[in-house]
Amino acid sequence: MAEVRALPGVKNAAFSSTLPFQSIGNTTGYEVEGRPPAANQDTLYRVFTGDYLKTMGAELLEGRMPDDRDGVGSPPIAVVNETFARLYWPGESAIGHRVRFGRTSPWRAVVGVVKDVRERGYQLEMKVGAYVPFTQVLTVWQPEMLVVRTSGDPRALASAVRRVVLAADPEQPVSAVRSMDEIVDSSVADRSQQTVLLGHSPRSPCFSPASGCTACCRMRSPSA
Repeated sequence: MAEVRALPGVKNAAFSSTLPFQSIGNTTGYEVEGRPPAANQDTLYRVFTGDYLKTMGAELLEGRMPDDRDGVGSPPIAVVNETFARLYWPGESAIGHRVRFGRTSPWRAVVGVVKDVRERGYQLEMKVGAYVPFTQVLTVWQPEMLVVRTSGDPRALASAVRRVVLAADPEQPVSAVRSMDEIVDSSVADRSQQTVLLGHSPRSPCFSPASGCTACCRMRSPSA
């Protein structure tokens, strides 16, 4: 990962278990401390490394993003989206409340709230969502989507990223290299409709507008 970040033109890089517009599922059951769980309730569940949310340009509404303090052995934490926060803690701060994802999983303190992301594309309504650092679920999830934020055209760096990955692990498959614009294009047939839906230039299709471009590729598992 450090070698990818060191490439000229790369602003940041991280892994995620899935990407916006790529899955309507990848959900898990959850509980909110002090609230009786509803039948069959589930939340979008994303596992990531490092600065994934920052790399994708997520807008922090409250609290903080996960960082180096949230490692193995540290108190479990989660970031939730605004739909989650609005549903369970309307009119109050979500920070410090606790959630867990499965009855045998640890309670996690909410440390941040991010603006809603179109994880499921444009056609489906917003859904509660949670983001958990990979370092705290090492034996459960293996994020395999490498996300690279660049200062220019992300496609121009695709070959360089491939070379870095293969130099570190010659048996590591790298496939489905695409920009986020291309991912959004593939899910929206009419480009003009996309622009109307976004309400701004389609450069940053998943989060609030942010400088830079994002490229994504599929790999077997994250590396340091």
